Amino acid sequence: MARNSKMSFLLQRLLHCPSNSKSQFLKEPSQLHSYSSKQEQGQEISHLQTRPYPPPLTEQQLSTLNHLLPRLLSQPDNLPTALRLTSAALHTTTPLQTLPLSHLIHFLTSHPDTSPTFSLLTRLRHAPQIHHHISPIALMLLTSYFNNRMCKPALAVFRWLRRPDSPSPPTRQVYEVVIEGLCRNGFVFEGLSAARDMVLAGEFVAACCGGLREWLYRGMLKEARVEDAVELNDAILGFEKCAGSGSDDEEEAKEKVLAVLERVIAHWNE
Repeated sequence: MARNSKMSFLLQRLLHCPSNSKSQFLKEPSQLHSYSSKQEQGQEISHLQTRPYPPPLTEQQLSTLNHLLPRLLSQPDNLPTALRLTSAALHTTTPLQTLPLSHLIHFLTSHPDTSPTFSLLTRLRHAPQIHHHISPIALMLLTSYFNNRMCKPALAVFRWLRRPDSPSPPTRQVYEVVIEGLCRNGFVFEGLSAARDMVLAGEFVAACCGGLREWLYRGMLKEARVEDAVELNDAILGFEKCAGSGSDDEEEAKEKVLAVLERVIAHWNE
């Protein structure tokens, strides 16, 4: 009974449900066997969009959430509840780094099914007031996917961020994690493609060149593309030397890096 009361209180506090409608969310986790219907999700998203930012969670509520999420995630049928709890917590002014997201991130990136991952990302996408959470959460997901050697799900998240209607295009840090993760796990062609996108997006700067150059170089050598590896390595080195000067030489050097990447990508399967 105490456990159920604590869960009910937290759900009501996070989701701000009126007492006469709280039964929608205060069911036992075992009763939630599937994701909400599209209509229910739409109603929930609309409600979250129109109400003001709730205050941050208290230490006691954070502690309760921290203990509750692992228990919910220990049973797959409870995942919808865990996602709703996390989404509701993100709609408060609680600092992101204080929320116990590691449990959920670990769970999502330990399974090949990406449906729950995109369920979370979609909730964030449809709530403009919390779009600033998308990039750091995506970065957590990408890092964990790559650490688990699950490159295809990581690529799916990266492509989701790159969509034309994306509310949070890839940041420089996202590109770095993606390129390193792909090359480290043998997806060199995809790593080169991400590097090209990074240059086109204006996120390729001297500060990140060294590490990316090394990963791209190593990856291409493993693919026995020695000449291409040397040419790209030299082009990036040339950009590093003049980067930050604001001169025509810097722009020419960047264009050379882009040209080498595009040539290598175009002839990859020949």
